[in-house]
Amino acid sequence: MPAPAELMPELFPAWFTAWASSVTLIELLIYALAIAAVLKWGKRWWRGVVAVATGILAVAKTLDSIQGLTAFMAATTATLADQTKTMATQDHQLVGIYHETHKNDGSSIKDAGLRTEEAVDRLERGMLAVFVLLDAAGIRAAADEDSIRQELEDTHPKEKRSHDHH
Repeated sequence: MPAPAELMPELFPAWFTAWASSVTLIELLIYALAIAAVLKWGKRWWRGVVAVATGILAVAKTLDSIQGLTAFMAATTATLADQTKTMATQDHQLVGIYHETHKNDGSSIKDAGLRTEEAVDRLERGMLAVFVLLDAAGIRAAADEDSIRQELEDTHPKEKRSHDHH
């Protein structure tokens, strides 16, 4: 059989002609089977290789992301402990504020405020009754009676006053 270079020497490089002249029929059959196997199963093998490589990269990325996790957890635990102390202090303060702003045995700020409002209301009604009696008797109580009446009116809480005018 003539050598491949003798058939078409310009088509084949020198290394190929040297290799082709040394190949036996068995070696050629093995090469053909290897090429057929790669064509038949190569795509599946390649997918497997890509899947394994992707898995390795994902594990590396995960390990890299959890590298500082222990320090983060320690800092978070310390922060939560500080917040727990702060909240306990605030809870204690809120109990005191609640006690002072809600009705109880009469000693709260709310109770004192209600007693003060009731006393002012009684004073106002008493003063207005005095003015009515003086007016009925034809006696002008004072030159500044109108300003006294206005000052009494001003003692009402704003909500009550605005409600009365509407």
